[in-house]
Amino acid sequence: MNREVTQLLKDPALRKQLESTGLQIAAPMTPEAFAGYVRAESARYAKLLPQLGIRGE
Repeated sequence: MNREVTQLLKDPALRKQLESTGLQIAAPMTPEAFAGYVRAESARYAKLLPQLGIRGE
């Protein structure tokens, strides 16, 4: 799926249509890089949310 989506997003007409809805298209990542990104963001928010007084339920 990653390969197909990456290929689709090379189409300038599709990118323009998506961006016209306000979508910001991220740079392509491998599945492994995306998993690392998700882990890093999860760790970041795990520290930030308590500081803001936001509890997860």
